[in-house]
Amino acid sequence: MRPLLAVLLFCACSTSIDAKNYQRSCSADGDCAAVYSGDTCALCPCPNAAIATTELTRYQSDAQSLHGRCHSNAQADCVPCQAVTAFCLDGTCAVHAQ
Repeated sequence: MRPLLAVLLFCACSTSIDAKNYQRSCSADGDCAAVYSGDTCALCPCPNAAIATTELTRYQSDAQSLHGRCHSNAQADCVPCQAVTAFCLDGTCAVHAQ
């Protein structure tokens, strides 16, 4: 298999989303939104990262598209996610548990 084809096939199978791939710069807490970073096929994804609010629409679209690749129809009784707050820390969006 050609190396480029192998890379394309590998990339097409990923269902993970990484907050580091989105703008995270900020000047105030209101510039940040809490999001989930990890495998979009996870049964109970909870916010664990933060991105700039200007990237939220793109993030949601990407997450929905990636989740569409999930093969499992499994459902889980998820406990409520721990409350997190997105905030601006030294010009970069971050989250902390409440």
